[in-house]
This record gives sequence, structure tokens and C-alpha cells, in this order.
Amino acid sequence: MKTVQAAASLVTRVNVARASRNRRVSNAKLALVWVLLLLVTWVTPVGVGLRKAVLADGETGTVVVLFPAGSTTSKNFERIVEAQGAFVRHTWLDQAWIASSYDPGFVGRLKDQGALAVFDTALLDPASLLGCGPPPRRQVIPSD
Repeated sequence: MKTVQAAASLVTRVNVARASRNRRVSNAKLALVWVLLLLVTWVTPVGVGLRKAVLADGETGTVVVLFPAGSTTSKNFERIVEAQGAFVRHTWLDQAWIASSYDPGFVGRLKDQGALAVFDTALLDPASLLGCGPPPRRQVIPSD
């Protein structure tokens, strides 16, 4: 009789342990689903916003320049000067700088100097960063 009770007690403890483990696994799966859902619903609009904020080579004005990782501050500054631009300020990302030039082809020259990408400054708008909408289009000023 004691053996049957001990076996029943052991089976009960094993079942409780399995139920607890299954609950943890299902909580982990639920958390994973939430994270994936968040990524899909946030990354997609941000990706669309980034694509709309990329500037063509012939554009000018104040821009956000993304330099390669590992580039030194002096090298990035030199790249902006070589592209006939002026440094405006740093951003919260080490390799993203704000630069300005109104000489035609500034964006193309930045890319020739090693910039990975050049974006409209509207990219830094909080609504664009959060993916709440595409960045506003830059106003094109016709050249003489």
C-alpha cells in the first residue's frame, strides 16, 4: 500500500513539474510571438521611411550622412570637407553626421568619399524614427 501511495505521489509531482514547465514554455512562446509581432509592425514602416528618405546623388542641402562603422571622427570630417560640404553636427549615432552644402551633386560626392548612405534630415523627425509615418518630402529649390 505504501509503495502504491509513493508511486502515486511521485506521478503527481512529475505531472505538476511538467505542467509548470509547459506553462513556462507557453509563456516563452507567447513572449516570442509578441516580440516578432512588434518587429514586423515596426520594422516595416521604418524600412519604408528609410527608403523614402534616401537622397539621389544630385541633391544638395542639409543631409544626414551615414559613414562606415569604425571610421574615425577625423576621417569622417575629412570626407565631408572633401565633398565640398560643411559639418553641421553629430547625431546620437556615432557614424551618422549632419552635413550641408548647396553645391549641386553634394550627395554624390559624399558617396564617392565613402558614405554608406545619405538621407533627408526629415529622417530624424520623431514620427519618422518611430515608424509612425514616412518622412516629409524635402522642398526642391530649382537652381539657376
